[in-house]
Amino acid sequence: MGAVDNETFLLCCLQHTTDPKIDLAAVAKDLGYASATVVGNRLRSLRKKLQSEKDEKQKEPEVSKEKKDTETKPKPAASSKPKRSAKRKRTSRDDENETTPDDSN
Repeated sequence: MGAVDNETFLLCCLQHTTDPKIDLAAVAKDLGYASATVVGNRLRSLRKKLQSEKDEKQKEPEVSKEKKDTETKPKPAASSKPKRSAKRKRTSRDDENETTPDDSN
């Protein structure tokens, strides 16, 4: 059998559910999979994918709410002091004004 879409796969799993368990061997036989292990792996992979999509959808409203909170907060007032430029280059005058431990005697 060719590739089976997720909906068909899940429907077949539900049809072969007894108690709370899926008869993976019966699903494998119906859909032409090599073994029940392959069916179990696909089911686990699909479950993880759907769970991550669900988690992402739940995170989206939180992110947009945080954005709204930051957009409505007023920005702090700018400082009245002018910004300092890069450090001043050292000149020979600066060297003359400095005292070394030897000069203090």
